[in-house]
Amino acid sequence: MNTENFEELKKTLKYLGFGELMNDALGKALESGKQQFTLNTRMSYGLPISIPEDPKTMDRVHYDLTFKQGKNGVTYFNNYVAKLESPLFNERQQTFYVDKGRTFTAKESYNLLSGRSVYKALENKEGERYRAFVQLDFKGEQKPNGNYPLKSYHEKFGFNLQEKVSQMPIRFSSLEERDRIIRGLERGNLQKIQLQDGRTAYAQTLPSDKSLRLYDEKLQSVVVGKEKALEQKSERGSGTMIPKPVTPEETSPDIKNSGSRRKTSRA
Repeated sequence: MNTENFEELKKTLKYLGFGELMNDALGKALESGKQQFTLNTRMSYGLPISIPEDPKTMDRVHYDLTFKQGKNGVTYFNNYVAKLESPLFNERQQTFYVDKGRTFTAKESYNLLSGRSVYKALENKEGERYRAFVQLDFKGEQKPNGNYPLKSYHEKFGFNLQEKVSQMPIRFSSLEERDRIIRGLERGNLQKIQLQDGRTAYAQTLPSDKSLRLYDEKLQSVVVGKEKALEQKSERGSGTMIPKPVTPEETSPDIKNSGSRRKTSRA
């Protein structure tokens, strides 16, 4: 077995958030001399509505990692398929390709499949690097390998996350907490925050609308500022319309409404 190759692959797995649990299986596969092999792992991600002792209330992702041996005899981590099973959506999956260790991490792939956006360094056809928010388009036509189209929102699009965060009534205990929240939003996390009025909320970026979207513990829309004032005024019987609640299904289509699931093809 090529020890140097083994060590590099272990570093790549750890860097991409897969940890060290597959290292033994990886070593055995390399020792077997197979030109191509697949390793599997599962991860669970909690939601605000999750019950710790009930796995069905959590998001679960099954990862299939494919490794291929090149003509030089070196084995490379080629791609992985992430399949999301969620209490909120029908089953979804996407193939993520690994380019010299640079790809979406395991957590970022989960966030993308959940309908959220991730801020990444990308490269155009001319080899020029730039940063943009990216998001899977679940309404777009799937590619032959079953992948959903990937939409990107360049920095010049006009969505500035730091400015948007500063405009929201979010309570920060320190600048370090503010920076941590911004980093979490850039990674696509459903980020827990504290509002200035004392309410707890969960934020996600919505670059297509140049905004942040807020939810409560039941994943119902949270309104702030002028929208909050309108809602309170309506409750007093003024006749003002209450703003329509926004639920996660608007950014993540195919919310489950029956026991059926839509299957997608594997690459």
